[in-house]
Amino acid sequence: SPRPFDPAPSLGEAEAAGALAVADREESGQGKSEPEGASIDRGRSEGIEGSTALSEDDLPLKGLRVLDLTAFWAGPYGTYLLSCLGADVIHVESIQRPDGMRFGTQASHETDFWWEQGPTFQSANAGKRGLTLDLMRPEGIEILLELVKQSDVLIENFSPRVMDNFGIDYERLAEANPKLVFVRMPAFGLDGPWRDRVGFAQTMEQVSGLAWLTAYPDSAGDKAGPVTPRACGDPLAGIHAAFVTLAALHRRDQTGRGCAIESVMVETALSITAEGVIEYDAAGNLLKGNANRSAHVAPQGLYACSGHEDGLGRPRRVAISVETDAQWQALTTLIGRAEWSQDARFGTSSDRLVKQDEIDRAIEAWTAGESPENVVDVLLNAGIPAAPVTPARQGPRLEPITQSDFIQSPVHPLVGPVPVPTQPVRFVGKRGRELAGAAPTLGQHNAEILSGLLGLSDERVAELQAAGIIGTRPAGL
Repeated sequence: SPRPFDPAPSLGEAEAAGALAVADREESGQGKSEPEGASIDRGRSEGIEGSTALSEDDLPLKGLRVLDLTAFWAGPYGTYLLSCLGADVIHVESIQRPDGMRFGTQASHETDFWWEQGPTFQSANAGKRGLTLDLMRPEGIEILLELVKQSDVLIENFSPRVMDNFGIDYERLAEANPKLVFVRMPAFGLDGPWRDRVGFAQTMEQVSGLAWLTAYPDSAGDKAGPVTPRACGDPLAGIHAAFVTLAALHRRDQTGRGCAIESVMVETALSITAEGVIEYDAAGNLLKGNANRSAHVAPQGLYACSGHEDGLGRPRRVAISVETDAQWQALTTLIGRAEWSQDARFGTSSDRLVKQDEIDRAIEAWTAGESPENVVDVLLNAGIPAAPVTPARQGPRLEPITQSDFIQSPVHPLVGPVPVPTQPVRFVGKRGRELAGAAPTLGQHNAEILSGLLGLSDERVAELQAAGIIGTRPAGL
């Protein structure tokens, strides 16, 4: 049975409990371990029904098939991670209602196939296959259920009423495939008063209180108030859904049965805002955003340097965070204020928090004539945490990234090579992180999937296309 959900341990409590547990096991003779590798070898020899034999260089999810009924970023990012790990992910859309992220593009609507050029769609759907199905029609549902019979996972992130309208629930899916793992990603849960509300990352960041901490202080005038963290809620929800999918598959391998899972987006957001809730409940301290400053240490902030951001006319900046007295003393020497290291006005972090305006002016007088790169080199050599502020578009150009295989450039049939960040993990000593392909065009793999997996004839596939149940172009365009 799982360990009870207890309060966090006090300092040293877990260490003492662990020592007692080890002593008990040794006394009872239960502390003897198996020979190295024995449990792994036993698992391989016993095998798991329906598992796929893997070679040393195969990705761990090879042989797994995922039906991806998600849209926008949260759901597709979760299934993208599964694809990066080797799963065959089939992204299901319809020509009547394609994935809305396809339309998030700056390409002119006068451009041919402009809906295929959305950068976020390209990123979150690389390596997948694309299928269109009109699930509002019986023929579409019939085909989906046939695919369910040959799949391991179905993931969706609609509001709950959408699956209701399709007439699809877990019981119907389990009847088609008792081993299916059905993952649902509603914004606010499958039941309750907000059941039918939709949500996006920015919704979650505001309603969970996360944006309360990414805010400018009241003294900032017109800038005062919450600032959206810019969509971190989406990939966080996707990561949680991918994680619980893997846990459910592990359970299925043990029991032979699938299950239904609810992975709620707002709960994911609330789980990462727990610090503010606990701080207020335990200490009555209401945490507030204070731009780039810290509530605990000073100085901390972004400081203007020489040069300007490309095309924006804003100064380049460097991030600095002084966490210890030793770092503070080193900084005072660098900025030409060595006397401050002995000044009682700046003696502790608490003192420096009060004097941060004065400290910031002195730091920026020093950084203003230097490039962020030079400032960072000097600070790091002095043991002071620092980094240049890098525009998002330049992230792939960071030296550690350019020397890794984190960025892949699969070739899209219409767009050409598309730089795409892969999953941020790598199996050391094994194959690289190359993607199975670029993001699919709308319905790109219709014939391949319907004929190859389901055995439909070319004539039947043509009939489905003529009836608008499948297609390769958004309806009405």
